[in-house]
Amino acid sequence: MSVRSSRQPIRPAIVFIVGQYEPSRCGVAHYTQRLVAALDDIGLPSLVLTAQPSPNLPDGLSSSPHVSLTPFPLSASSPLSAPAPIRNDPLRNGGLGGEVRPGARIAQMDCSWVNPEARGVISEWSLATLQPLARSIVGYDPAVVHVQHAPTAFSGHRAHLFLPLALRSLGLRFPVVTTVHEYGGWSIGRKLPVPVGWAVDAIGALGERFGWWDRELLTLLSRGDAVIATNADHAALLRRALGPRHHRLAEIPLAENISPVSGDPLDHRRALRAELGVPADAPVLLFFGFVHPVKGIETLLAAFAAVQTRRPDARLWVVGGVESLALRGEEARAYQARLFRLATELGIDGHVEWTGHLPDQEVSRRLFAADLCVLPFRRGATLKSGSLRAAFAHGCPVVTTRSAEPDPALRHGETVLLVAPNDPAELAVASERLLDDSSLRALLAGAGQRLTRAVSWHEIALRHLRLYAGVAPEIFARAAATPTRSSREAYY
Repeated sequence: MSVRSSRQPIRPAIVFIVGQYEPSRCGVAHYTQRLVAALDDIGLPSLVLTAQPSPNLPDGLSSSPHVSLTPFPLSASSPLSAPAPIRNDPLRNGGLGGEVRPGARIAQMDCSWVNPEARGVISEWSLATLQPLARSIVGYDPAVVHVQHAPTAFSGHRAHLFLPLALRSLGLRFPVVTTVHEYGGWSIGRKLPVPVGWAVDAIGALGERFGWWDRELLTLLSRGDAVIATNADHAALLRRALGPRHHRLAEIPLAENISPVSGDPLDHRRALRAELGVPADAPVLLFFGFVHPVKGIETLLAAFAAVQTRRPDARLWVVGGVESLALRGEEARAYQARLFRLATELGIDGHVEWTGHLPDQEVSRRLFAADLCVLPFRRGATLKSGSLRAAFAHGCPVVTTRSAEPDPALRHGETVLLVAPNDPAELAVASERLLDDSSLRALLAGAGQRLTRAVSWHEIALRHLRLYAGVAPEIFARAAATPTRSSREAYY
């Protein structure tokens, strides 16, 4: 008998519910991926459950190069008969594929998971698939069910908002925790014709008054056991919505979505520039994130054209893919084509590199090799931006845009340079100011790094553990009985 067969399978202490699990295309999925790894590092195993689209859909996950799916027959009476493993991309930020360790196949058979892994257990998000999802949760027997909520991550579907009721309808009492990634300004009534919408919103307001539901989160807020806000703005709104139940709310901030690779940053800078044929003293501006109309890429290209006329050796790296859950298929390709045409019209196409999705370690090297990061978001920047935090973590000074509701941590001339949204001229002036002033670059770089050091993924994992313990005290026993990731990987 092998050593392996004498060991007990590792049950997930936490089951995460995620709308669609494509970390290279969805910020919420990428955040969950990082959280899974951080929890695993402190001995808390978890599993992601998600929806698997039908394999015959032309634009479905089954045709995505970022994950590998196995079709499975959906059965309400036997939802666990053949769960489909979704192999998490080891390259994290969007590498195309990647090796799956041999242990992954064994893990599928005996439910011993070496994180990270996710499983598609329903065919789509709808009220009809809630009970099969609930039965799947029963099969994994977690201590806590944790929903990662963002309407875009669930493609606008709202069925998951009834998950607490679905669990209770089966007589189940799993604690439900929800992390709220998007909140404020949405209601069911907005989607309906005016008279009906008004009536629905009135009923929604009445239900909120008596604590029956929330107009945005429905039963996740009113019937859930705990709610997590990732920023102060959402925390204030949720505290008001929870009313006397505000003790259920915890604020756990985000950390950088790309951690610095190990080694000397200057060595990475020199090596990458040499690999790319970029002179050591050539000015390099960098944008990092999903390429989407709200990111202000058109403003960035126009600003860079102005910079490049005065600095002919300047380069612009646009690091990130166009395809995302918010911009798909033909729409994404059309937007990309418009950006390429604009770069050509501005005469800068030979100086702009569009990298597409890159592995995390390559994004990190780019951040070390660039002179400044330019994030001209149309709605302004806050610390909710993973791209901003990633630049801070790498000591890459940032030029970004003012928000209508300013983030107190983003102070002009102290932590960032702030400009008005949609203003290429001001963006160009600010970028050149940073390129000209090495002392200011060093000042902003240091301030950004201090901001990110205040919140690490390890600390975020510990805060989650404390919150889980409040709703499921047995979580500590689960953590104590679970070997850490390094010992599990050695074992498997």
